[in-house]
Amino acid sequence: MAQTTALQTVEYRIDDVRFADTRFTASSPQTLNWPDSVEYATRHASGTVLQSAAEAIAMRIALERKGPAARDHSEEAQTTRTTTVYFQENNRWYAAFDDIADPEQNLLLARPIDGCRAHMNYGKWRVPRQDYLVQETIQRAGRGQRIVELHGASFLELRLIDRDENPCFAGHPLIDAMVGDMAGRYATFLLEQGYVRMHLHLLPPDVLEHELRLDSNHVEVRPVRIERISSYSIGARCPLSAAGYARGVRDAPAFSR
Repeated sequence: MAQTTALQTVEYRIDDVRFADTRFTASSPQTLNWPDSVEYATRHASGTVLQSAAEAIAMRIALERKGPAARDHSEEAQTTRTTTVYFQENNRWYAAFDDIADPEQNLLLARPIDGCRAHMNYGKWRVPRQDYLVQETIQRAGRGQRIVELHGASFLELRLIDRDENPCFAGHPLIDAMVGDMAGRYATFLLEQGYVRMHLHLLPPDVLEHELRLDSNHVEVRPVRIERISSYSIGARCPLSAAGYARGVRDAPAFSR
């Protein structure tokens, strides 16, 4: 991994063909709320945006392998632009995932204050299903095969591999929709670190329907969050009012499986 300095800001490059053109900024020095995370990521240079979940994982792997002194908070909870849209259709519940880097098209990046205030004040961010950004987000998720039907569980414990050494974490449809081909790389890295399982946190159908009182005309929006490495968790449940570490990226690659 090479480092360059631009605008008095450390930038990282990852020795990975997928991220050959991508530049990563230094982490925020402390945890930030959602609007501040978006602002921190974009102020370093023209074209930088908040990291996606897959990019946060890639950075964690790269820095952790360089040793504790190089971590730059990559081991801590990571705020990401990867968007989860929970919605109902034909009496079934779904989660759609999207992390487009365009700040005008990404629902979370386009309306950071609205989402944060809604979660702080009401514990939910119900957006009309006919909202143009919601429609575009769901459509992109559909084209990318990133819409997954939800069932009863709010918490899943996924072994990284089964007893026959077949992938469990990387093969799960929700994980694949969240982080794509980084799931397999993350599983390999975690196994090297001595971990055997990952936890996945979601909003289940009963919470969406009864606690958040969501209906077919509205969606609930949450970010995907890569939790502290020692908690071996990834989630699409945490509200936008939660603080985390932020990192910017420039020339982000397209989502890949």
